[in-house]
Amino acid sequence: MSRLSPRARRAVRLGAPALLAVVAALAVVIAAGRIDRLGPVDVTALHADRWWGDVDDAVGDALAGDQEVRVVRVVDGDTLLVRTDDGRERVRVLGIDTPETRKEGTPVQCFGPEATRSARRWVDEQRSRVTLARDDAAPDRDGFGRLLRYVRPTRGGRDLSTVQVSGGYARVAAYGQDLEELGALRRAERAARRADRGRWGAC
Repeated sequence: MSRLSPRARRAVRLGAPALLAVVAALAVVIAAGRIDRLGPVDVTALHADRWWGDVDDAVGDALAGDQEVRVVRVVDGDTLLVRTDDGRERVRVLGIDTPETRKEGTPVQCFGPEATRSARRWVDEQRSRVTLARDDAAPDRDGFGRLLRYVRPTRGGRDLSTVQVSGGYARVAAYGQDLEELGALRRAERAARRADRGRWGAC
């Protein structure tokens, strides 16, 4: 047999991986044919763990995902009534606390009405369509059954927590939770305090 030229040897060397891949593919096809001849195989049992893992991941992603809703009413500066696919829900805005205006047995607090009006203006600017976003550091609901969510605009811009804190309508309130937006909200609060904005200059 004649010797291969250097160019031919290089072609064989480069083509060897592709040839091996073709052989491997043929082996899989042949093995599959043999499995068919052996009878039905319980594929569900073979891949049950992987299948259920995919289902769990999909459910988790759905729960963790943002949800676009319509605001039915602004209850006060940090609480909204919204309509979801499942009905109406009260939402407690994450990361902030505004002065009370509607708490039973508690008088209207300084700058509470202004905080409510600020929240209403922001919702009106969004044409009542907002996006609710969870924070892994916070529970799904508070002790009153309200959803705990960041309330964000659907078309970009500042979220309601930032607007309320920056304007001096709310104080930062994390209740011991390491919230994702905690650092940014604290910086906004410090700026509002230094400028005596809102409640920091009026109360």
